[in-house]
Amino acid sequence: MKIHYWKSKHGNFGDDLNGWIWSENSHNKDIWNEGDNISFVGVGTVLDNNIPKDMFKAVLGSGAGYALPPFDIDDSKKWKIYGVRGVLTARLLNISPDLALTDPAILVANMDKFKATKKEGVIFIPHFKSIGYGAWEAICFDLGIEYVSPCGAADDIIKRIGSAELVLAESMHAAIIADALRTPWIAVATSPEIMPFKWADWSMSLGMPYKPVCLAPSSMNEYIRNIVSKFGYHCTIFQKGLFTINSPLRQLEFSSIEEIEGIYQNNMKRAKQKWRASLTGVLEAIIKRTIKGGANNKNSQMYKNAVLQMKELMNMPAMLSDDKAHKEKLEQMLAALRQLESDYEKGMFK
Repeated sequence: MKIHYWKSKHGNFGDDLNGWIWSENSHNKDIWNEGDNISFVGVGTVLDNNIPKDMFKAVLGSGAGYALPPFDIDDSKKWKIYGVRGVLTARLLNISPDLALTDPAILVANMDKFKATKKEGVIFIPHFKSIGYGAWEAICFDLGIEYVSPCGAADDIIKRIGSAELVLAESMHAAIIADALRTPWIAVATSPEIMPFKWADWSMSLGMPYKPVCLAPSSMNEYIRNIVSKFGYHCTIFQKGLFTINSPLRQLEFSSIEEIEGIYQNNMKRAKQKWRASLTGVLEAIIKRTIKGGANNKNSQMYKNAVLQMKELMNMPAMLSDDKAHKEKLEQMLAALRQLESDYEKGMFK
């Protein structure tokens, strides 16, 4: 099977772990060849119409959220679903709630190389799209927090997450892997582009609400980015007063399935307005070309306010799923993977 996943030209560890997590957790590594015209859809928010249409598709743990799901996903001659990321994706696809598993990155908990013997330090992992706008790396340095880029080698990032005392996670897979490796975590958002659907899809699978802590912009570049992002189709712009200059630290909570589905439907309506994608693309390009430093102006009021908010953030209650729920979901994911292996070996995808 050929693994289908989103690849960033700069690297993004949450997607890149697809390159090895499946083979390293399989009994039969031979199933991961690429010459059998079978597409495997695993880690990521990738259930959309970019999946190859001329191949049979096997799905395990993937999620929806950024776009409409594949139009033919109910065709059993083209698809076999072993599980999806959570109940929100299952409802969107109109499949059995029994297929709502969790994110496959939980499989790192099944790998000895990621089992830390000691946990120390606080780390902050931004979303890869946030890099280059804010002053968070400098702020982390000032406060003794370790800034970890999501664009590094997946193995190294996962090991550091497992050995940390606390993970401040804007990257969703930083939270997912932290929870898998039993490291407390706090969800963070520095942009109104946060995606409640995909986050809650995962967190609810383990019995937790999605509770992001929204930070004010740390630089003028970040503030401008936040203004521009409100034109995009997946901007949760209902959060009035947040992500603006000197906005207060605020923790949101997404625990209502109906509310989250309503946000998703609104985003899909906005996605049909093609001018949004065109406009935001142009504006983002202009911003990136005109940024000339200044993000780390430690004398600015935005920088000082961001430092205070980060200090406050570190003292907020952290999240960690129940041990029993974690164990059950890990066992379910492994069982689904074993079933997929068995079906493949029996030639059931042909």
